[in-house]
Amino acid sequence: MIGNPLLLIAATKPEWSFLKKHYAVRQQTKFPPLYQLSEQLYLLQIGIGKEAALKNLDLLKQSINLQDHKILHIGYSGALIPSLKTGDLIIPEENSLTLNNITATSGSFTSSSVILKNKAEKEILHQQTKAIAVDMEYETVKTWAQDNKMPYTALRVIFDELEEDISFLAENPMMHENGDISAGKAALAFAKKPNNIMSIPKLQKMAHRASHSLEKALMQLFFS
Repeated sequence: MIGNPLLLIAATKPEWSFLKKHYAVRQQTKFPPLYQLSEQLYLLQIGIGKEAALKNLDLLKQSINLQDHKILHIGYSGALIPSLKTGDLIIPEENSLTLNNITATSGSFTSSSVILKNKAEKEILHQQTKAIAVDMEYETVKTWAQDNKMPYTALRVIFDELEEDISFLAENPMMHENGDISAGKAALAFAKKPNNIMSIPKLQKMAHRASHSLEKALMQLFFS
């Protein structure tokens, strides 16, 4: 069980929305998107990419004092090695918090300024960094936590495997910068390339598997 008080950080709403099944989630502030789950448990949705993450993290400092909170960074990552599969949990090999009773692969994480579309791009990044997984905000959040002397670790889950081609998601963003799903952007993406609607069931299955795995781990972490 991880100690409180705790600040969860996620980039997008689909990465944490399952928590609404377990908590009466209340939005504390709109800018930044800060939610209270319990007396000592908060969640900050930082948005997609380094710029959005830094903006919301700095707004957080200005709006509420959470200096005594530990940080647990949750969400989806892309695999950079073939042994990691959709739904596998991963934790960074270096962190300042211990996650007990969690079965996860430990290794080095890295961040990218863009979504890696295919196996070739992922393999190049792995060769350059030796990291096992990638997302777009990890290094930004980790550095911010260190600068603000807040204990930090990440609990990530694999969304796309090394072999998985997610060019459609990379080339057709369907979310607002703040991490909320945009119905308008999704409609435009499918209008431009109607055949890509065939990929939706598979992507939904991947998201469901990843979210279920992360949900199970967090519930074990919070209540065991």
